[in-house]
Amino acid sequence: MKKIIIMSAFALILALPLTSVASVNHPISHAVGQVNVNKADAKALTTVKGIGAKRAQAIVDYRQQHGAFKSMDDLAKVKGISSKMAEKIRSQLKLG
Repeated sequence: MKKIIIMSAFALILALPLTSVASVNHPISHAVGQVNVNKADAKALTTVKGIGAKRAQAIVDYRQQHGAFKSMDDLAKVKGISSKMAEKIRSQLKLG
């Protein structure tokens, strides 16, 4: 019985780093559940509740034309995203 407990604990310890480490450069940070609006492609942006394919592409297009978002308030400048929508999705996004 003691061997089973020790082996189970050891297996759990080995599995933890594989499931808890998020890539620093990845646009979706699973550790905090936010999408990096300045790095994400349209597909990653569609994981945000309230952003479909059209809005996601509009965000990418805006970023390509105007550069990185400096503030979350800049989202309201994107075609198809009102200031109300920007406020609604703000918690699901991060700048960097």
